[in-house]
Amino acid sequence: MRNAYSAPLLTQRSLLINAAEQRILTDCGWDIGNDYCPVTSFCCGVLKGQGILVRLFTQEPHPRAVYTRRDDPVWTDSCLEFFFQPKRGGAYLNLEMNANGAYLSALGAGRADRRFLRSFTDHAVEVTPFRQPDGWGVEALIPFALVSTCFGEPFLLTAGDSFFANAYKCADEAPQPHYQSLFPVDVPQPDFHRPEFFGTILVTETEE
Repeated sequence: MRNAYSAPLLTQRSLLINAAEQRILTDCGWDIGNDYCPVTSFCCGVLKGQGILVRLFTQEPHPRAVYTRRDDPVWTDSCLEFFFQPKRGGAYLNLEMNANGAYLSALGAGRADRRFLRSFTDHAVEVTPFRQPDGWGVEALIPFALVSTCFGEPFLLTAGDSFFANAYKCADEAPQPHYQSLFPVDVPQPDFHRPEFFGTILVTETEE
């Protein structure tokens, strides 16, 4: 399915790379940035009893990486992002990460009304950046406890469950700005805060 992705249920986070499908992000087709498109891959799994595990990698060997603190404007750097919501409608969580491992995380129903997660919970996303000769990436674990706090109800995923999400690559102030997404964002100008274009993430059993 074009707007769906299968996320395997995992007992160990080290199994993610072999168990999950590597999906390539595509250029958003906006006027800005479509002359540069580093190959960017996404994979996602669910770590049993713990949280959502996301891995993004981009073949961008010299990323812009200015910011170092939590909730800095990392989207202006070379940035890898994951936005999701447990169910259609209402609030969604945005997670934006640069090559330093600095990340921004917020909650809200749209672009204009977002709250940083640190303003109302001590739970945090675990972000691990990594470098390779041909690029950089991040691995992020989003704890179920954090999601439960954000959305005000218990949240736990197992095989057969689903949620809604999109993954992005951007670099607003890099020498070569660019915009990519996992699922198409059908709007005329750059805007990732469009949950109506989130795809379906299906949690599946896997042989480990």
